[in-house]
Amino acid sequence: PGLDTVPPFTFKELLMLKSLAKFGSIKQAAEFLYVSQSSVSSQLSSLEQKVKATLVNRHPGIQGASFTEEGQLLLRYAHP
Repeated sequence: PGLDTVPPFTFKELLMLKSLAKFGSIKQAAEFLYVSQSSVSSQLSSLEQKVKATLVNRHPGIQGASFTEEGQLLLRYAHP
C-alpha cells in the first residue's frame, strides 16, 4: 500500500519513530524522549498494528533495532 492509504499519525508516534532512527535502539530513544523503554515499545507496537506491518526488527541481544522496508517508508513520511 502507498502512503495515501496509511492512516494519520500523531506527532508523538512520528517523534518516537524519528528517535528510533536517530539512536538505533529503543533504550536510547526512550532516554532521549524521557520515557520508559516499555512506553516506546508499546507505542511502536501500536503503530505497527495501525499500519498492519512490522516497522522495526528488534535485536534484543545487541540492544539495537533496524527498520524494515515498511519502516523505512514510514520514516521517509515522518521526515520529508
